[in-house]
Amino acid sequence: MMEQQIKEGLQEIAERHIGDERDVWPALQTKVAPKIPSQPRSRWRKTRRGWALSALAILLLVVTAVYAVAPALQSLFDMDSGLKDVHSSGLGYALNQSQVVNGVAITLEWAYADENRIAVAYTVNPARGEQYEPFAFTLTDEAGHQFPSTMGLVSADGSEVNGGASPGESGYVFSFDSSSITHRPEMLDLHLEMSLKSATTAKTVGPVSFRFEIPFTPGRIAAPQQRVTADGVTITLEKVTLTPSALTAVICFTGPDDAYEDTYEMWLPISHIDVINDGEQARATLGTQSDPDEDGCTTNRYFPSLYHHDGVWRLTVTELVGINRGYTETGEPHIEQKRISGNWTFEFALP
Repeated sequence: MMEQQIKEGLQEIAERHIGDERDVWPALQTKVAPKIPSQPRSRWRKTRRGWALSALAILLLVVTAVYAVAPALQSLFDMDSGLKDVHSSGLGYALNQSQVVNGVAITLEWAYADENRIAVAYTVNPARGEQYEPFAFTLTDEAGHQFPSTMGLVSADGSEVNGGASPGESGYVFSFDSSSITHRPEMLDLHLEMSLKSATTAKTVGPVSFRFEIPFTPGRIAAPQQRVTADGVTITLEKVTLTPSALTAVICFTGPDDAYEDTYEMWLPISHIDVINDGEQARATLGTQSDPDEDGCTTNRYFPSLYHHDGVWRLTVTELVGINRGYTETGEPHIEQKRISGNWTFEFALP
């Protein structure tokens, strides 16, 4: 069973690295056109526990800090265990910023930030029922630093996950890498800008611009800098970051040997993280990972986050995967893989 899960996860990872993959956001790095006037900034105030959003009204919550969001967004939160935990714990913040551009209503409904990621949730609702989707978007801070996108979830019109939304309405949850934030600010001043396109015609909307401010949740960080050598391969565990939304680890290595490195364009580690306390063990499995950087380091994200666990932490690399990406004679994506099994185990403490 575990072997099958690893194979499926590996195929997912490999497909994600295909340059011509089908995606609702094929131009994540596209720069948006000149900005339109931004909406008034939404601020979180400590005197209020939050707002519950529904389709009919905005109600002040007195007893609980859990916010009700559009059914489509709730379904997306349920697909991401980290965001599900964040939302159910009341750690995210309702924004309820709306703009109507060319008959398309875009509502920035919810956002959250910690040391692993920034997540924003919004809905798109065209007046005439025509479906629109984002094709370019950026998230920056007040200094203009751009946060790279890491993953996105979408519930489109007609999808079972869309929770009974009106015709044409879609829900989106985007996540961005926040690891560049090292000074642990109390608040983040953010700017989200996006452009939309029709799913059926050449119509475009935007750019649409939102400014908002949300609290920043610090994480638990370990920097083991541990090196383990097995089967002639040395792997370094650089950093582990535990937050309510995710558990991440930076793992570095340069490939099994020169011959393999010349054959495969990239190498990725397959790993999991365990925490052991009084004989009880909980495990987080690999969800997504970044491409290796110039130093051979990848950022690996694990689910569930295990945020409320304590004990002895252990990261185990069980496989190294060499990947070559290409295309068949008919133009279909083709992936060649080399898999090397092994055991590289690191123990560390999280403060």
